[in-house]
Amino acid sequence: MAQVLTGHGPFAEYLCRFRLKEKPDCECESGVEQSIPHLLLECPIFASSRCDLEQMTGMSLSLQGLPDMLVCNRSHLEDFCQKITKRTAKFNESKAGAGTARRPAPTCQ
Repeated sequence: MAQVLTGHGPFAEYLCRFRLKEKPDCECESGVEQSIPHLLLECPIFASSRCDLEQMTGMSLSLQGLPDMLVCNRSHLEDFCQKITKRTAKFNESKAGAGTARRPAPTCQ
């Protein structure tokens, strides 16, 4: 869950910042950035899990309501975040060959 809350994890937007991926695109649609707000609130890949989370907790998922959900329904939120992290890690790892930016080899003098 820490990776989702901090944004420091296997997410395309984050990996792009460090030139570990060429594009920050989400698996759901080319041109849509795979950012934490997108994954938590908008990504259709996680729509069913998001709906389940909201039904189990009786709370709507929003960035503003995240602290309350964390306090009141931590285990359900952890499960949802784990699904996001596992799926994005697998997707971004499988795209490493095609979407990874290559750093130039250092030159020694």
